[in-house]
Formats: sequence, structure tokens, C-alpha cells
Amino acid sequence: MTLYRTMYETILVPTDGSEQAAAAIPHAFDLAKTYGATVHALCVVDRAATRQLAPTKAESTMEAVAEEAERATREIADRAAEAGVDCVAVVEEGAPDDTILKYVDEHDVDMVVIGGRKRSATGKLLFGSVTQSVVLQADVPVTVAAVGPMLLSTIPGEPTTAVGAEIRCDSAS
Repeated sequence: MTLYRTMYETILVPTDGSEQAAAAIPHAFDLAKTYGATVHALCVVDRAATRQLAPTKAESTMEAVAEEAERATREIADRAAEAGVDCVAVVEEGAPDDTILKYVDEHDVDMVVIGGRKRSATGKLLFGSVTQSVVLQADVPVTVAAVGPMLLSTIPGEPTTAVGAEIRCDSAS
């Protein structure tokens, strides 16, 4: 039986700058305040997404994507400073899911708080491929904060559970 630390020192918030990713921010900040943890805001720039473009177009597109990644992580860092939370803003290049999982390992991340999407009238939570990959492969607890009234938490080796089904994740917080 593996024992997990009950205190978190490093909390990773992967972002792509979307509303879904932003849903994770208030939860990560709450956890960071509770445990005195540092939030790591990580945006992954996926160069593979531009492989079909002409080289000059691909380079200008990558520059724009890198600028957006810097903006997204800087915005989280600014919000963290306002909230009194320590934050490290990082932009890396690679496949998003692999890069997130590698970052977890290399930076001794204790928990990942990641955004997801809630869809359909029946309330099924459908993860994007990156979120799903992180939930299924991470060796640390993962909390999925969805836009809408759903928050999921996972602990490796334990069943995924819905927590606080009435919690409304609002990226404007």
C-alpha cells in the first residue's frame, strides 16, 4: 500500500489559456493557501500542431502561440500574487500530455489541478485528450475542475470520485 503525503508543497496548473483551463485556477489557489504550497502554471507549446504549415507560416504561428502561452502563464502568476500565493510561470515545448507528466516527475509536483469540460444535459463529464491522459497516467492526485457544477478528484490507484457536485467553477474568480 502506497502512502501519500497529506500536505502539498507543489501544485501544478496546466493551462492553454482557455476558459476550461481557467476553471482550475481558483481551486489551485485555495489548495495553495491551505497548505502553503507553490503553484506552478505550465503552458505547453505544441510545435507538432504547425507541421502541416509552410515553414515561414509555421514559424510566425509558433511565435504567436509562444506569446499567448507567456500571456496565459503570466496572467496566472499575476492572479496568484494578488491572492497571496507563490507562483512559478513556465512555458515548455512538446506534446502537452507528455510534457505535463514529465514536469510532474521532474519538479516533484504533489498534485495537479487541471481544467476539463462538462457537456450534455445529463451531466456527463467528457475530458479533452490531455486532461484524460493526465488523469489516467499521473502518479499524483489530480483534480479536474470543469466549467459548470462538477469537480473531480483522483488519487492514483483509487477510483475517481465526484466531489462537491454543487460547486460552480467560475473562471472569473
